Amino acid sequence: MFSLFNHPFIRAMRPKHWVKNSFVLAPLFFGGKLTDTTAAIHVFACFIAFCLAASAVYLMNDTLDREKDRLHPLKKHRPIASGEVSIRQAQWGIILLLAPAFALAFYADFSAGLVVLGYFLLNVAYSLFLKHIVILDVATIATGFVLRVLGGALAADVEPSHWLLIATFLVALFIALIKRRQELRSAGNVAEDQRSVLSDYSLEMIDLLLAIVTPATFFVYLAYTLDADTVSRLSAPHLYLTSIFVLFGLLRYVALTFGNELSESPVSILFNDKTLQFTVLLWAGMFAWIVYN
Repeated sequence: MFSLFNHPFIRAMRPKHWVKNSFVLAPLFFGGKLTDTTAAIHVFACFIAFCLAASAVYLMNDTLDREKDRLHPLKKHRPIASGEVSIRQAQWGIILLLAPAFALAFYADFSAGLVVLGYFLLNVAYSLFLKHIVILDVATIATGFVLRVLGGALAADVEPSHWLLIATFLVALFIALIKRRQELRSAGNVAEDQRSVLSDYSLEMIDLLLAIVTPATFFVYLAYTLDADTVSRLSAPHLYLTSIFVLFGLLRYVALTFGNELSESPVSILFNDKTLQFTVLLWAGMFAWIVYN
């Protein structure tokens, strides 16, 4: 099994990053439908669909960015940039991943299938031109996470809270900005060669944006937990208590970013910090206890 994950094509699919698609499962959790077997099956199918579609996107991005990736100290080892996976293999891989992705998504729910299709098309636009436009690049990434939540909500037959969708956008924007900050800091004078949009960013600009987005993320989540519709639908008047862990998690993430020379991958930050992992578990545990107890 370990050798399978070391296969160049599997590494090019970046299964480690499938954790991002856990946002698809959020409506099942937030909607109080964890015990609904039918909803769980449909949402899980949608989750797998997003994982396959995301891997197709990674193959597409790495194919288009292979020349710039070869200038990056870490990305140059990616299978496509290093030549371990050929362009033709990547192109066939995109087709073979998208076919079951769309089949699973439309099985889960027709509208969810359209959302997965929209997610892929959005990423095509991102790869071709949106990633070169300052602010719009990170906003596009954040929109992709909103589509994940929306797809999961449609598959679970749950009406997503507008507060939850806004919170998803903001937390994804927060993570995307931190990624840009890490890229800018690690790239130095060759930042533009590695990612052209970095020439339009500065550390001061990103720090200012983070100073706006970080508290906004917390207060929108707090508004979600205090919203009368949320409290009534989930019968959870004390849900606001979970905001303590959200605030700590945000501050911890910022502290790690500013205090250490960490990998620019947000996934790596999560996987490498046990305190952050424990915070997420405590948040999920308290949320589940309040909603499902």
